Amino acid sequence: MLAILGLIVGIALVAYLVISGERGRWHNGSAQDSVTDDATAEPWQPGGPADPRVPARDPEKPVVADDWQVVLSPRGGMAYDVPPEWKVHEEGSNTFWPADDPEEHGSEWAYTLRDPASQAVTACDGRRIAYVGTRYIQGVSGTEEAARSVSSNLAWALYDQALEGDLTTTEAEPFENEHGVNGHIAYSTSSGAPEHGEGACASTDGRAIGVSFITSSADIVSWGLVADTGHEHAVSAETIELIVSSIRPYEG
Repeated sequence: MLAILGLIVGIALVAYLVISGERGRWHNGSAQDSVTDDATAEPWQPGGPADPRVPARDPEKPVVADDWQVVLSPRGGMAYDVPPEWKVHEEGSNTFWPADDPEEHGSEWAYTLRDPASQAVTACDGRRIAYVGTRYIQGVSGTEEAARSVSSNLAWALYDQALEGDLTTTEAEPFENEHGVNGHIAYSTSSGAPEHGEGACASTDGRAIGVSFITSSADIVSWGLVADTGHEHAVSAETIELIVSSIRPYEG
């Protein structure tokens, strides 16, 4: 498994792709939960042969630790674990981030994640400092492009829609784990953007990760994480690595 921090520091390629997304106090935007599907999303069609790459284990049980929580996303074709203190949002819900300039963006929402989980921190006045969720991507050439799209768009939507700072995205790299996932992963960072948070939780920096793979039904599916950096309550690289390592196929 690649070390998250090492790869994030070595970023090279800027990507400003624009797509659509709940209300947490990021940048100057907020986010809202909804049980409405993405306007552009196609319905998940379960079925197809069992994936022989996946070990025989119950995907609805945590793989990181017994006290971790499982997030199920049949629409996203996967399950993943989050720490016990995180909030797992209702299955079938979406998290939206509003566009700073809806007219220019062409949509009210800057970006969307499906079947999300998030972390709120009391020391940050209850502000959510991290989100994870799944994403349906249309029109991509493969998992490499999908991973970069999710990563770059999350960093852009949450931290720097005006592109006032430095937003960079790595080339996608091969990704696989012991749960049968085989695809690509990409990392983005935003620095020098308008400050988000206050006091000990104030920062101008954030990070995002995109993972994409192909399911046994030949669908390209994607997963994203976006989180604060630059303050003492930020999610650790070790925790992020454990979350990423838990991603596994799930058809519901």
